[in-house]
Parts: sequence; structure tokens; C-alpha cells
Amino acid sequence: MNVRSYDPFALIKDGNLPKSEIVAFYLLYYLYHQHKRFGNGFTTNYAYELLADIFNLSEEQLNYKMNDGRNHWKNRVQYAKRDLKNKKLVTEKDTGYWIIEEKGIELMSLICLK
Repeated sequence: MNVRSYDPFALIKDGNLPKSEIVAFYLLYYLYHQHKRFGNGFTTNYAYELLADIFNLSEEQLNYKMNDGRNHWKNRVQYAKRDLKNKKLVTEKDTGYWIIEEKGIELMSLICLK
């Protein structure tokens, strides 16, 4: 499956953010490729920027605050990471540094068959 052939922009309407499930998939996909290329993961801040670029988010979307004052985009990415972590697909090696787990590698190996 070629992830780039999927249109993530179809999931962004009226200034809304992509669904957390879609964010989780792309997060896992890029952690998988980071692991394959370099044998490591990446930081939380890198994930925010990478995924924002993939979804072509506007400044307004990136800076939108939830009712409690938290940044909505960062919360969405954190929620996606927590979901992947609960499924034992990713982990935090150190605070703010995410890596893919063996279970995540196995899953993405099946999805990313050439």
C-alpha cells in the first residue's frame, strides 16, 4: 500500500483537524520508516511538525485552542500516540522521544509490502 496515494486532505473540512485514527496511522507509518532508515524514532516536536506538513495544516489549525486552553493539534497528536502506545505499537524511550515497538514493525511490514 502506498500511503502517499491516500488523500488525507479529504478528511480536513471547515478548519477541522484530521481524525485521530488517521493521525495515528501516519504517525506509525513515519515511525516505521524512521526505524527502517536510521534505527531510531523521533521527538514529540518533530512529530507535530511532520504530521502538520503532511496534512498541510494552516496556521489557524495549528494554533487553535481547545476550551481548556490546550493546543488542539498537539492534543490530537498526543491522543493518537497514546492510542498506539495502548495497543503496544509505539513507546516512549525517553520523555518526548517516540519509537516503534516490534508489534508496530510487524504490522507496518505487512501494510507496506512492495
